[in-house]
Amino acid sequence: MTSGQTQAQVQQVARQAEALLKAGKPLQAARALAPVMEQAKGHLPAALTFARSLMLIGQHAQSAEVFAQVARLAPGHAAAATEQAAVLARLGRFDEALEAVRRARRAKPWFGPAVFQKADLLADMNRGAEAVELLDSYEEHAPEAERTKLNEARACAARARLIPKHIKPEAIIDDLLAFADNEKVPAGLRCVISARASGALDLLGRYDEAFELQNRAKIIRNLPWDAAEHTDRVRACIEAWSTASTDQQPDEPVDGSGLVFIVGMPRSGSSLLEQMLSRHPLIKALGERNEITRAAQTIQQAKPGVIPIITDPSRLTPELREKLSQTVLESYESEREPGIELLTDKQPFNFAQLPLLARLLPGCRVIHTRRDPRDTCLSYYMQWMLGAHGQANTIEDIALFCRDYFALMNAWQSLPAPGARPDLLEVNYENLVSEPEPVLRGLCVFLGIEFDEAMLDHTSGDRITNTASREQVRSALYTSRIARWKNYEKHLGPVFEHLGDFIQG
Repeated sequence: MTSGQTQAQVQQVARQAEALLKAGKPLQAARALAPVMEQAKGHLPAALTFARSLMLIGQHAQSAEVFAQVARLAPGHAAAATEQAAVLARLGRFDEALEAVRRARRAKPWFGPAVFQKADLLADMNRGAEAVELLDSYEEHAPEAERTKLNEARACAARARLIPKHIKPEAIIDDLLAFADNEKVPAGLRCVISARASGALDLLGRYDEAFELQNRAKIIRNLPWDAAEHTDRVRACIEAWSTASTDQQPDEPVDGSGLVFIVGMPRSGSSLLEQMLSRHPLIKALGERNEITRAAQTIQQAKPGVIPIITDPSRLTPELREKLSQTVLESYESEREPGIELLTDKQPFNFAQLPLLARLLPGCRVIHTRRDPRDTCLSYYMQWMLGAHGQANTIEDIALFCRDYFALMNAWQSLPAPGARPDLLEVNYENLVSEPEPVLRGLCVFLGIEFDEAMLDHTSGDRITNTASREQVRSALYTSRIARWKNYEKHLGPVFEHLGDFIQG
């Protein structure tokens, strides 16, 4: 094949991939481009479409690499630089994200998406006052061409991120509701605005409206999810691992004793706990990592949008086990700094992988965060999540998902430790926020380290939490979120129906 033919082929594939992306099929677009990207070096349309597709399917690290190529090819491409900033933010690389936004604004100073992306970044970095100043400056100085209805909606969404610390909910709720009702606003943006309006209504005590608006956002988003299929996979997983052998050990087993995994339902307090642990001088918190998810996918591929669940442990051959153990451990250890004894990974969905953890990383420990399921399910439903969270489409879906989570955790706790599952300690969210010191002291005993008073001062330090719980983590401990479910009790029928056995009090 000549270089001319190669370039012609690349151009054709790039056009096909771009059409797939515009049709809402980013996975197919990425698959179409992947085989030709080596020949596509220097081809801006192919690189940009590939980067955008990877971003939309959640491959953020790879997307960031491709966006870096795009930046070298077209440093003045404001839209690409703005999207690059969004990907870098998802990876927790906030300083790099700010630099990408600066590059976008050097090309187009009042480019709306870049301004709003920067406002989001400043909010993420606990610099809300600067975000307000930026948005005020945009409204004052942006040229007429930027003052579109779409950008008005984006600006409103950006301001809603700053409720309640910097903007009062009553000052913005009418605008939020107007944009949430406006069908001319793109569906994705309407979802975000509706979800943020729901949060504002909750703060105003308008609970029924808040629930209804969140429900509307979920319907518009309409993520794929099959609750019955998930339950079947969970049951098969429990049956398979309950009888799986623990006899075969790698020739050179790795030492996972320096790793701690924080698992549990989303919105069960794992971010708060991780922030407290991060204040200990011997602990480095790594946030939500995907090493275990990738390992599980390597063993048994799951379709997009679902949690990898291994139902055939025999696929973990001794050779694959040894390879994955080394790869996973090396990835974690690359983050270790001098003086650090323990690294934490708070990917909550690792609750499905406890038997795998015992086999890949013997000696690792697990902290299981548990919260009143009524509050957990409500909080998960009411929190707008990026990424594939189809299990949060409805309260019914969440209740069934939570029931399956309890089934997994109960099954794992019945397995012998440390051979079939890691040593495990359960932490109750309600106890953590009401009496943190005894809980943290018990945790330190479990982890084999001395208690440090700094753990009680979790709001200090400059660590940025890159999860949906970032605002709560930055706040002083409060018990107002305990029994929040009572404000929404009439909407939580499925929770009582499916989780009655797990509700106490």
